[in-house]
Amino acid sequence: MLLDPSFTLSLVGSTGHPIAIEQLSQGARDQLFLALRLAVADLLAGPVPLPFLFDDPFVHSDEERLGRVRESLERLARERQWVLLSHRESFASWGEAIRIRAL
Repeated sequence: MLLDPSFTLSLVGSTGHPIAIEQLSQGARDQLFLALRLAVADLLAGPVPLPFLFDDPFVHSDEERLGRVRESLERLARERQWVLLSHRESFASWGEAIRIRAL
């Protein structure tokens, strides 16, 4: 993956030939863009551990890919906060429940 100064993304395969992003499955594209967002945030934020907000970002991921994404987010949680908003109940086990009490 190459990112130029204007944030244009290009992919190069293991043979050295360019790969069009459109050639990837939607799940692979989602995973690629997640990795890109994390890398750009690290680049721009510097030493400030900015939180991440994800709004149903993994809708095209199969169970195997979701497992790898979850492992990555668990590692990320050691350094910065992240919030995942989703209608999928399967994500409930990915973090800690937040309870809001009225004062």
